[in-house]
Amino acid sequence: MKTSALIAVILAILGVAEGHWIWARVAHNGVWQEPLQYLRNHTSPFCDEPLQPPGYSGTPCRHASWPHYAFDLPNSVRCGRGTIEHGVTTETLKVKAGDTLEVQQVRASPEDFDQPSYKTVFECSSGTGACCKGYGACSFWNGIEQPIDFNHWGPRTIHLSKVPEGQDVTTYDGSGEWIKIDTQGVDVVNKSMRWHMYVGDNNLPPRAPFKIPKQTPAGQYLMRIDLMWPGTKEYQQNDAQMYPGCAQIEVESEYTGSLPEGGVKIPEDLATGKPGTLMSEAMQNFRKVDENYEYPGGPLWDGENLVQDHPPAFP
Repeated sequence: MKTSALIAVILAILGVAEGHWIWARVAHNGVWQEPLQYLRNHTSPFCDEPLQPPGYSGTPCRHASWPHYAFDLPNSVRCGRGTIEHGVTTETLKVKAGDTLEVQQVRASPEDFDQPSYKTVFECSSGTGACCKGYGACSFWNGIEQPIDFNHWGPRTIHLSKVPEGQDVTTYDGSGEWIKIDTQGVDVVNKSMRWHMYVGDNNLPPRAPFKIPKQTPAGQYLMRIDLMWPGTKEYQQNDAQMYPGCAQIEVESEYTGSLPEGGVKIPEDLATGKPGTLMSEAMQNFRKVDENYEYPGGPLWDGENLVQDHPPAFP
């Protein structure tokens, strides 16, 4: 087996048993809010998933930062394990259509936040929502403050699901339609591919703010954040790993129209084999972009139309 392929297999095995990250903070128009103030907290450990990942023989309980799979409970796939239980204690962020938001991940589960080694990760001179200041908060620490990296490559997506009439965002389960408003995927740089959120300048992840489209109707929404590590087509165990989280927001808007029809349902449209959930071993190892590859989670809404969401052409 080639070394690069072997690394991918090892990472997949480790990914089943080890923690990775959760989405911990939201910035609104450049101002970071308190950790988990507007993001639903996770129940961690969570012991109620009906199935366990193939090849996994450990405890049936999984921590918040461990991978999620399409065969997990629907609410787990939508927003994270046990998060619906925390909706009523989560604040709702009031935004205007057109505002800029940003999200920040941490390499920890919520139960770790009170540990002395993690309390300082939210105090960053660089302006990020969290940063690495020691071993454990990032993969490779060079002794100075630096952005927190991701364990895996893949597309980061942002979706909105409007709360149905008569319901409240604090109890909404996300079973309605989801519209994708942002994707950070593949970059082609110097005739080579890289995943934007995995390797930026200086081999560190970049910041990636996004906007709530100006054409977003007023109302309450769940905002789903995820970075998916797609499965590999050639492998027998090829379920994509997901790391979802959901913020509760209320949009003020002068737009009088409706959201476009043609979004996705979660988890149905993220099941193994759906667009974006699988890629070839060659794409997994940065050698090419698969022909006709589409990012997961349906078409991208640009504020006017739903458009096909795919990587740029690869040389």
